[in-house]
Amino acid sequence: MTNVVRPVAARIFEVTGALGADASNASRTWRERAGLLLELRDREGRIGQGEASPLPGFSSDTLAEARADLLGVDWAGLPDLAPGDGLSDDIEAALSAAGLNAAAARFAAETALLDLAGQAAGLPVHELLTGATPGSAAEGSRRPAVPLAALLTGEPVESAASRVDEGYRCLKVKVGRAPAEELALLGALRAEVGDGVLLRADANGGLDAEVAPGWLQAAADLGLEFVEEPLPLARLPEVLPSPVPIAIDESLDAGDESGLPAALEAGGYRYVVLKPAYHGGAVRCLGLEAEARSRGALPVVSHLLGGPVALAAAAELALALPPGPAAGLAPHAGLSIWPALALPAYGRAEIRPHDRPGLGLPPLASPDGPGGWREIGR
Repeated sequence: MTNVVRPVAARIFEVTGALGADASNASRTWRERAGLLLELRDREGRIGQGEASPLPGFSSDTLAEARADLLGVDWAGLPDLAPGDGLSDDIEAALSAAGLNAAAARFAAETALLDLAGQAAGLPVHELLTGATPGSAAEGSRRPAVPLAALLTGEPVESAASRVDEGYRCLKVKVGRAPAEELALLGALRAEVGDGVLLRADANGGLDAEVAPGWLQAAADLGLEFVEEPLPLARLPEVLPSPVPIAIDESLDAGDESGLPAALEAGGYRYVVLKPAYHGGAVRCLGLEAEARSRGALPVVSHLLGGPVALAAAAELALALPPGPAAGLAPHAGLSIWPALALPAYGRAEIRPHDRPGLGLPPLASPDGPGGWREIGR
């Protein structure tokens, strides 16, 4: 079998279903999810998988746009891929030739191509993303495991105790709806878990500008690792300098890397949340990560409540990056509409390097999954 990857055909499936538990942020609650599974076959018969699951109310694109993009691709007309130092350029050339615009569709196609390339090279995707080639990974060169941050839901204090028992040492809560009550909750969490566990808060831009300065000071007094998106980018100067580190997420336009330098030069952001499903793929996120680190900010890899293929791809990105903060990639409610899979990178409250080629996942398309599978094109 050859290491060169030449796509020849694709099948696309749609899955929909109700979540096993509601998922919320400061402004919206999701009770159901939908996504697309891309199954890309190459001339050697290998199958690479990708996923497009844009999040309504958060993503810059829609499921309909992703569907139209993927159905319009001439997969057999894409250029060949050769795993190695030039793989990222090959991926970008293939995505450009495919004419993909929607970030979620780009992510799905990129993931499927990386999965195929990894299978062809006999390497996991995280090694491909670091430039490894067949036979080049030296013994002992593996990167360390990446700790996971768990999002607290339900009764957060009780949930925190359970999560700590499961091995998590970084916990996150959504805030921005009731600032005073949420500060009290954060205080209760700190008392529950002690100083040995990191706490994060994500406001999704929901704090009132008049309340935010005092709120951030109180968050700093509680020793929060960072507060994500306390205010939208345009209003951030109103709380600078911030007493607690701030992370940027949705204030960055999806697929637009030009806004990151300006945001970091504003001096307010010390963390950059990278969602490959939001930014259009892992390769783009690698560029954002390098830009962030060059300006003194640290990357935090996260997700969009997608399915197992999207989560596995995000985990591969996290493993490819230099050691840094805990990744926001703990199992989540969005997985409930998809077939249950044991993802090869996942261990106890961490993701760790593995040896399975590509994503290391079995073919997912099945009429027996918990959601409603429907093949929509090939």
